[in-house]
Amino acid sequence: MEAPEKIYIIIDPVWGSMCVNYDKNDTNNIEYVRKDSVIEKACRFIKERLSFDDSWHVEGEDCMLDKVIKDFKKYMKE
Repeated sequence: MEAPEKIYIIIDPVWGSMCVNYDKNDTNNIEYVRKDSVIEKACRFIKERLSFDDSWHVEGEDCMLDKVIKDFKKYMKE
């Protein structure tokens, strides 16, 4: 079973206990997002928004965009 992309936690102000809250619109929620989900979403943004002139690209090698995404993923996981 895969973890959900987001979970919502509510902390009871009186008892200090935490529980999962399934109402994502509750203003008392704390939202937690999986790190890998954030990284993949950012990578999609990079692919959609950045453009690189890869006229020098050699077949079989990573293009500049691939290198940027690999470096980004490595940096975010550190």
